[in-house]
Amino acid sequence: MPVNYKRDDHREHTEIAIVGAFDASEVLACVEQHRSAGYWHYRVLYDLRYMTGPPTMDTLRDFARTLEPRSGEPPRGPVAIVTIDPVMYSRACAYASMVEGLASIHVFTDRAEADTWLERAFRRVTAHEL
Repeated sequence: MPVNYKRDDHREHTEIAIVGAFDASEVLACVEQHRSAGYWHYRVLYDLRYMTGPPTMDTLRDFARTLEPRSGEPPRGPVAIVTIDPVMYSRACAYASMVEGLASIHVFTDRAEADTWLERAFRRVTAHEL
């Protein structure tokens, strides 16, 4: 499963596209690298339109535990998940509910809508910090 990671430091934006069969360890490693490198506050778009094999609910619960705040770390930036698979959409919505209060995550079937939401959500967060 290739995980394609693109970061735009000027816009404080990261895009993570997963292509092929889902592999929890690869995704967790990518998230941990993103976090430990100091980009946790960036807005993130997960493009799962080309991913196959959705994660189990147990895996999603494991992922949710990784969002617990760490000492001295900025809050998690807004996250948009884009998927066109109905099963993955349902699981992504369940995940967003699991992490409510730890992260602002929204699920979309349309990439343009996800981009628009991320831009607005990030502006609200950064305006609140000023």
